[in-house]
Amino acid sequence: MRRLPLLFITLLTFAGVGFAQNIGDTEEAVVRDLGEPNLTREVGARKILMFSDGTKVVLEGGVVVEASGGSSGGSSRATPREVRAGEPSRVRPASTRSPEQPRRSSTREGRAGRGPASPGAILFVVLGVLVVLVCNVFYIIAAFSESILWGLGVLFVPFVSIVFLVLYWDRVRKPFWVSLLVGLPMVFLGGLIQAV
Repeated sequence: MRRLPLLFITLLTFAGVGFAQNIGDTEEAVVRDLGEPNLTREVGARKILMFSDGTKVVLEGGVVVEASGGSSGGSSRATPREVRAGEPSRVRPASTRSPEQPRRSSTREGRAGRGPASPGAILFVVLGVLVVLVCNVFYIIAAFSESILWGLGVLFVPFVSIVFLVLYWDRVRKPFWVSLLVGLPMVFLGGLIQAV
């Protein structure tokens, strides 16, 4: 009498899943059970079979490694360890999301609402950073040509570069203006292009 509820729960679990594919089945067994697929795609080492009822079966090395049910909604996945060991897989319950609801993207791109960076934006940012770096190299060369202490101060001591800029304006005004009027606007323009 105590086994009856356990048997009933087990039957309900398998009836709720209602999926015929097992992890580790061959492609021939899948085609025999479900018929010919509507769509076949190969992505790297994986082969994806799509059937008319919405069933999706993923094969790797001719063996089922992932299967999601169509009309029944059941799905199953196997870890690589389970596939190698030939162990039975655990079956996941059906999703509560209806097919009409759009799937939310959890990627960074989906949250930000932006696509990948455009080549023009990347080009402007890289060129702007290069202009600023070259101007800073000229600035440091000017400081070292004045004295080693000025060079080390500009490199390692905060605010010494501002003091050097004020005291030796005639020697560093060109790299300063090029950096300020060419490099920084290019970086800003690249960010603006990406934002738009």
